[in-house]
Amino acid sequence: MAGPTPIGRRCRSATTYSLLPHLSHRRAIYDWPNPFVPNVWAHRNCDNLPDPTTIDYLAIDRTQVGAAQKSLVADMLAAGGPFATVFDRDGVLVARRVGTDVKVDVQPQRRACPSATSS
Repeated sequence: MAGPTPIGRRCRSATTYSLLPHLSHRRAIYDWPNPFVPNVWAHRNCDNLPDPTTIDYLAIDRTQVGAAQKSLVADMLAAGGPFATVFDRDGVLVARRVGTDVKVDVQPQRRACPSATSS
């Protein structure tokens, strides 16, 4: 990403692997698609998975978004969705949280972790 990032040091972000080093000094950073969908999360995939609503920004290299998460990204950015695009160029997307949405913030985790979210 050329130029300074709009993601402040105190912000929490979900970020694809190739962009992680550039944002690693943020308050909290999760390797995409965590925490929306658990991916290589500790020893038991759903234990202590953070609340997705705590994510302030997305920083995504679109070439690293798997087929299973493409619809999640589309839902995040849809009109009325929980994220608004700040930057989208050369395959890199930065979006900031503007709201919440069960379709993005609850359902993906619930589908992946049915026993963890049923209690």
